[in-house]
Amino acid sequence: MQYFIFRGNDNFESLTSQRSYLFIQGINTYGKTKQKEVAEYIQTKNTKQVSSHSQKFFSKLQIWYETNITNHSMIPEAEQYFKQHGLSAKVVSQFILELQTKSQ
Repeated sequence: MQYFIFRGNDNFESLTSQRSYLFIQGINTYGKTKQKEVAEYIQTKNTKQVSSHSQKFFSKLQIWYETNITNHSMIPEAEQYFKQHGLSAKVVSQFILELQTKSQ
């Protein structure tokens, strides 16, 4: 599986570092709100750094969602897009529900 991360204003850049892989795995294991646990899982970043990275990561996914998903029938497209970037089905489902709640 190939993992992706945001770099500056570019869309995505392929991940090669172990730390980036661990970030995605930590999010999949503990969820996007458990920065302390993700930081402990990564071991080389503190909670504040993980929190900052997570906020940027999910903010850019949210922008993609708001730009590209115009109706409920397009949700499977969003799910596939998020999963392509390494997120588990559970994290994707929770994130889409969160985005739908915000847009109401």
